[in-house]
Amino acid sequence: MLKGYFRFFLLGTLFLLSLPVIGQIPFDIGHHHVTPPDNMCQLRWGRKKAIAALGEPVNGIYYLIAQFKEIPSEEVQQRLREKGLTLQDYIVNNTYFVSLRASELRKCVKEKTLCSLLPIQWEWKVASSLLSDDVPDFARRGNLLGVSVVYQDECATTWVAARLKELGFSQALHIAGKPFCSFELWLSSDALERLAKESWVKMVGMVSPPAVLF
Repeated sequence: MLKGYFRFFLLGTLFLLSLPVIGQIPFDIGHHHVTPPDNMCQLRWGRKKAIAALGEPVNGIYYLIAQFKEIPSEEVQQRLREKGLTLQDYIVNNTYFVSLRASELRKCVKEKTLCSLLPIQWEWKVASSLLSDDVPDFARRGNLLGVSVVYQDECATTWVAARLKELGFSQALHIAGKPFCSFELWLSSDALERLAKESWVKMVGMVSPPAVLF
């Protein structure tokens, strides 16, 4: 009897080991090389540490990067939307920027096509030219940098203005709503990092050079 159980266990183990392993695929964002975490099991089990690693939702929404086992079909995308996850921009290697309703997290992570969820680090959002020592004169005012910020379109302009004021950035220029969802700001390098760490901030680029009349 024991020999039979042992043989069954051994055959089962060999079968599992023979299955193809579908893991996370590293990818690049700008000059940054990213290895997605193997965190789906922890999220499906509701592990607090894994959930906390996703960051804080804004107005009930997480802004994250999601990697899938394959490019989601239209049918899968519709199913994901029903579970609270919406694909935004495609990155590479079956990987997307996504928005995810925090209330639907436990339901969404049960989606079998998902293989990783990770927060968006602030450096990945900022144009490399703003992080260099060679910022052109038109984007400098003393120690301040001129930036153009794109924010998540779920955020209302009134909410963005109030949040900027809370952060001490009350001098933001006109805040454009949909479809542009952007504003310009002059700030220090330290303040740039603080702003980019806000999960509702989607992208930070350099202000445009002044128009040249001919």
